[in-house]
Amino acid sequence: MTHKLGSYPQAMVWAQAGPVGRPLDRGCALTAKRPAWVFLQVLAVLQAKKVELLEQTQLLLAGKPKRMAEAVVAQYKELDRKLRAKPTDPETVKEQRDLIEELPKHVEALMEAMDETKAYYGALEKLQCPLSDADFDVMSKAQGWPMKVEQTVESVEASLQAEQEKYKAEQQAEQESFELHLNDLNNQIASCQQHTDMSKTEEVAALMLKLQGELQKAVADSAVFNSREALFGAELSDYGRIKKMLDTFDPFLQVRRSANRHPWHAAPIRMRRSCSCIFGGCTTAAYDGVRQAREGCLHA
Repeated sequence: MTHKLGSYPQAMVWAQAGPVGRPLDRGCALTAKRPAWVFLQVLAVLQAKKVELLEQTQLLLAGKPKRMAEAVVAQYKELDRKLRAKPTDPETVKEQRDLIEELPKHVEALMEAMDETKAYYGALEKLQCPLSDADFDVMSKAQGWPMKVEQTVESVEASLQAEQEKYKAEQQAEQESFELHLNDLNNQIASCQQHTDMSKTEEVAALMLKLQGELQKAVADSAVFNSREALFGAELSDYGRIKKMLDTFDPFLQVRRSANRHPWHAAPIRMRRSCSCIFGGCTTAAYDGVRQAREGCLHA
């Protein structure tokens, strides 16, 4: 037989559950033979479940913003690494300056990412769930990185200016040596017409290939010099004479290549004289005659 809780004396209604005494629901049905300690055990179990549920909720709420903050910190560290990297040439100085110009956009995006964590931290505060030391450390570091990046930029900008001045002075010295090298190449090209001895075909062909490599390198070096002059904000040097040197050198190179590939020593004397003609300062028309002679030799 069951009884309503209201049929018991008031002393039986109040069950002491730990330090807090709370009345049981008067709507509960209790058996007459069930003692009060049973209800105390039930309350203890419920209290333990509540604590466990709060801990799980805290882990869920704190885990998400912690991962978000760790991702933000990782990106700040990568930006800091790039800023502090020592430049190795004028191009890397330019890359770091470009990074500094774009830095406000990066920092703003990262701060917006941290703003998204406020909802989670606010919920934890309302639930009176304090952050662990590790979680609080991650949050604090993420919030402090903008100031740290600003301080890094101030120190890096001064060093970048010094690096650029150093590279500018180095290039000026290199360009002076480059001009002397171009003069030497021009003299060597001018002397190509002296190589008229067809018995030295292989030796002269090797010399022509060497000159070709040096001219190609001169073209590449001049492009680098002009590119860096633009980075320094200086007036671009005129290296137009390199193209003229290439145009002058090309006929000598082509004929000597052909002479090295084909049995010119077995060709008729008339053809060999035609071949030597270009190295004696003949015109482009003579060069065309040499090419035709070469084709005739191939079909002989």
